[in-house]
Amino acid sequence: MVHVLPKIDSTTYRPVLETAGEEVLAGCRCAECGGEAFRLTKRWVKRGLRRLQGDGPGVIAVRQAVCRRCKHCERVHPLDVLPGKTASVELPLAVVEARQCPGATVSAVSHRFGVARATVRNWEQGLATRYLDLQELTRHRALLASAETPTTAVKRVRRAVVAEIERTSQIASTRFVADPRRTDEEERREALRLLLELTKSLGGAHGAADVGAARFRQAVSGSRRSSSCSRA
Repeated sequence: MVHVLPKIDSTTYRPVLETAGEEVLAGCRCAECGGEAFRLTKRWVKRGLRRLQGDGPGVIAVRQAVCRRCKHCERVHPLDVLPGKTASVELPLAVVEARQCPGATVSAVSHRFGVARATVRNWEQGLATRYLDLQELTRHRALLASAETPTTAVKRVRRAVVAEIERTSQIASTRFVADPRRTDEEERREALRLLLELTKSLGGAHGAADVGAARFRQAVSGSRRSSSCSRA
């Protein structure tokens, strides 16, 4: 889990965070204890970042914050930097959108964006799968745990996220409907088409990321690693 800052992307992140106070984390919650008070440490962690508009792989340094209640530490990300990913939020969606064009081969798109052909295929497959996951989640209801619920009894619930997306976007008009007459490839391409429509309704990849950052202030990586933190 990382904290995500709305209205601050990777191009403005460094100068803002160098002088920011704790108020920049208003609205964030600790992933361990639910605390809302944080202290920005002096530690910056370098990580890879490849932007849509760039000359290849780059590096960004992100600052860390520590919870004042339980001392748990998490990174603080700009809105366009995804946890556990080296591509900015715009790049995979731009690649997938390019592949939707008639005649756009994997090789051509790979060359255009400077990414491996396997990466193009992985992004197509992964984003289609995540969109179908989102559609499945909208069909289920769940209860949110209270602050008093023991950690061992807390079930991670994403229904609130889905409900907020439905309220602020056009997801109802981009609902995926399976069609047994379509091949797996055609089903995947339909899911990607609807995902791109949904993203466009939120203002594009950057706008969608900003909406998420403003509403939820957190992002989670699929492959969670322990975070170490300097007490500086």
